[in-house]
Parts: sequence; structure tokens; C-alpha cells
Amino acid sequence: MIFPSNRRKFFHRRGGFTLVEMMIVVAVIAICAALAAPSIIRVQEQARTQKDALSVLTLVQDAQARARGRGAAVQLRVNSNYIVMTESRQDVDGDGTPDLPLSSCAATVSPTLKFFTSSVKEGQALMTMVHSAADVDGDGASDDSLLNGATDRYLCFTPHGRTFLSIDGVTWKRQEDVISFQFGNDSTSVVRTVDLFPGGNSRLHI
Repeated sequence: MIFPSNRRKFFHRRGGFTLVEMMIVVAVIAICAALAAPSIIRVQEQARTQKDALSVLTLVQDAQARARGRGAAVQLRVNSNYIVMTESRQDVDGDGTPDLPLSSCAATVSPTLKFFTSSVKEGQALMTMVHSAADVDGDGASDDSLLNGATDRYLCFTPHGRTFLSIDGVTWKRQEDVISFQFGNDSTSVVRTVDLFPGGNSRLHI
């Protein structure tokens, strides 16, 4: 039984949390958030890497379709952070602007048609292009890694379904083996690969 003199103290004691109780709750929430953070970051980075790989796959397929549809060689200038799509053209009217589609990879290229840039934060993700059998630079050795740092490399798709490689955009060598675009993240070890086969087919490998 609660006497009138103690009723105010009783309700006052039950009216809220103490400072210690609130500190305990905040500490538990902070611990849970710290434990969940790595998983959340990994999921986010995995989604970004997957998005980049799908974007490059789409860009490669668009370049192949454009080459066949327009009868022009379509080039991809590849860097570890971006890809630029252009088209081989010829200046037929002498105004200094290439305007007629041309099937040669060595022709003058058009202004940028499409552009891809990585959505992953700089320094976290890398895109590399690998061709296991090609001696692209003519030094007699196989050039396994075609992308090193900020150096550009080139792919060219012709109207006849052939693919050529170049390290300078001038000298071209026909594709002999699988070309792989590899997307990796050092912080999460997430890897996605886009494979381009000599016959022209391409696929995303997870």
C-alpha cells in the first residue's frame, strides 16, 4: 500500500530512465553499428563494382553493334578509370571534319560517342585489361597486362566482327585470345570480370 506522503516519490522514480541506463543503451547501439559497418560497406562496394562491370559489358556490345550496323570501325580507348568510344571516319568534303564512316582502325576518329567512368571511389577500385597471348607491342614477349596505371590502351571492332588491339592507337594486332576487363576492390576483395572472346561474344563473369 502506498501512503499519500510517498506517492509523489513513487511516481517520480518511475517517470524515466537514469543516466546510467541511457549510457548503456547508447553503448549497445554503437557496438551494433560498429559490427554492421564492414558488411554494409562491402555490400555497397560490391554493388558499385557490379555496376561498373555491367556498364563496360554494355559499352563493348554497343561498340560491336555500331560497327556492324554502320560499317565503321569503332574504337574503345581504355584507361584504368574510364573508357571512351569513338568511330573511324573519313573527311570526304575537305572541311577538316571526318564525317563518312570508315572500316579501318587506323583512320581518323570521331568526337566522343560514349563515355564510361568508374563509380567506385578513386584509389579503391581498379579496372585492368588482360590478354594472355598477345604480343601487342611487337617486342616478342606476351603482354599479359595491357593496362598499367594511367596509360591508355585501345580496342577496335570492325564491321566484319574482328577485334584488334593497340598500345598506341596506331599499330594494331588482331585479337587471338580472350580479353578480360577485371574490376577489383582492394578493401573488400570483390572481383568482377567481363570476358571478350575472339569470336565477338562477351559475358560477365562473377
